[in-house]
Amino acid sequence: MRHVAEQVGDSAPVALLAMDGRLCYTRWSKVAEVLTGIPARRVVGRSLYEVFPEAPGSPAEQQYFEVLRTGQPVTIRTVLDGVKFELTACPSGEGLTVFARSLPQPASHDASMKEKRTGP
Repeated sequence: MRHVAEQVGDSAPVALLAMDGRLCYTRWSKVAEVLTGIPARRVVGRSLYEVFPEAPGSPAEQQYFEVLRTGQPVTIRTVLDGVKFELTACPSGEGLTVFARSLPQPASHDASMKEKRTGP
């Protein structure tokens, strides 16, 4: 099963992340690298807190622990470097599997960001 997840994780239109029960990354797909700009070599084997220092107390951290506690999947919306993401965290034998995809930015957001950059 793990082999299939690895194959799908590198070809899926969403990022595949896997963490153990201590929230240490065990998998970081190529799509995750593209979406975040963080290479797998800087993530795999490290904890959520090492990779994302702002994670302690975050809604994502709380929901990850909820999945580990209840065994029920959850969907989380979060922002990383100004980009909105939807994360679906599911229990797995090793801890969690997280599917992440970036969400489209509203056109009004793009216009307001352009206005902020260029001024009135």
